[in-house]
Amino acid sequence: MDKQLCAGTEEYLKQRDDSMMEKYFSLIKEHSFSSRFVPLPREAAVELKEAHRLWRETPASWQWHEHRVDFPALEALRSAMDGERQHLAGGNDGFFVRISTRSPKDAVLSGPGFRSVCNQEYDTLCAIEREYPAYEGADLNRRLHALYRASTFAMKMPSADLAIQLMSESSRIQDDLSSCVERADGPAFNVVLREFVDFSPEL
Repeated sequence: MDKQLCAGTEEYLKQRDDSMMEKYFSLIKEHSFSSRFVPLPREAAVELKEAHRLWRETPASWQWHEHRVDFPALEALRSAMDGERQHLAGGNDGFFVRISTRSPKDAVLSGPGFRSVCNQEYDTLCAIEREYPAYEGADLNRRLHALYRASTFAMKMPSADLAIQLMSESSRIQDDLSSCVERADGPAFNVVLREFVDFSPEL
C-alpha cells in the first residue's frame, strides 16, 4: 500500500496551516510580486460558502453583487479589497486574488467569457505556428497551450466585485473556507491581492 502524505486530518491541517502565505511571504517579499493581505472574517467566509451554494443552483446567471444586501460581510470585504488594491503595484489595472492557502483558479473555467478568450488564444497560436512544420498531435498541443494561456490570463481581476464572484464560484477553496469557519482555534485567514504581471505563461 502506498504511504499517504498525511497520517490523518490533524497532520493535514498542520501541513496546510504551515503552507499559508502569511507564514513565508516575508522571506520572499523582495523577490516576489507586490501583495496586500486583507483579513477574511469568519462572517465573510460563511457568506462566501453560502454564495457558492446559491451559485451552484443557477451557475449560468447567479451574481453575488445583485444580492449584496443579503451579504453584508462580503460587501465589507469588497470595500476593504478596493481600498488595499490602491496600494498594490498595478492594482488599478487588475490583480491576482487568492486566500491564504490556495487560489480559486478552478472557477475561471466557468466564466462567461472564458471560451471566447480560449478561442482567441488558439487563433493566435495557429497564426504563430502557421510556418512551422506539421507534426503529429500539433492541433491537440495548440489547444492545450491555448487553454493554459487563457486560464492564466483569466485570473487577472479588474475589480473586487469580480474577485469575490470568482471566489464564490470556486469549489477548490470551499474546504479551506469551512476550516476558517469551524476551527475556533485555527489560524486567521486572509484574502491576498497580488500584483498581476503580464508575461507569457509558458516561460
